[in-house]
This record gives sequence, C-alpha cells and structure tokens, in this order.
Amino acid sequence: MDAKVDVLADERGRENLETRQDADGTHHYLDGVRLRRGDEIEVLLAEGQWLRGRYDWNGVAVVWPALRMELAGRVSRHTERRLTGAMPIPPSAIVRWTRRAH
Repeated sequence: MDAKVDVLADERGRENLETRQDADGTHHYLDGVRLRRGDEIEVLLAEGQWLRGRYDWNGVAVVWPALRMELAGRVSRHTERRLTGAMPIPPSAIVRWTRRAH
C-alpha cells in the first residue's frame, strides 16, 4: 500500500478550518478547538503528505490564515534569526492538529 493511500485511509482529525464568531471576535477552530497564533498544525498536500507549520492569522476575515514554517538558514550572516516562510491556507484545505502537539 503506498503512502498516499495510508494517509487518506486515516480520516480522524482531518477537516477544514471552521470560522466562528465569538464574544471576543472571529476565530478559526479545528476539530472543535479554537486555534491560537503559533499553534502547530499540518496541511495535507496533493501527494498525500502532511506539511507541518504554525497557524498564523491577523484576524481580518477577508484574509486567509497562513501556515508558517522554519526554513534552513539564517536571515543574514550577522544574525541568529532563522528564515521563515508562509503559505496561505485556503478554506477548502484539509488540516489536522500535529500528532505530537495535540
């Protein structure tokens, strides 16, 4: 059985982000739990692999949240700050809590 089939066979904890209006504003929920900036989640890629990163969102409803991840290398050779990248999380993306984080 190939890896793609194995991943797709495990349906638990896989869903789209849910947007809810709470008393303190609009927030995203995953598997019934409110997401907070920096929470570790995974997004399912086309070939059945999961991409791990940290949830980030500025709270503006017309802007998609992002998956932020650390890249190899430093911002410059004069700093210890690590490089980061981000990709938008479309509303139809399949996401889950990182297995070790939740």
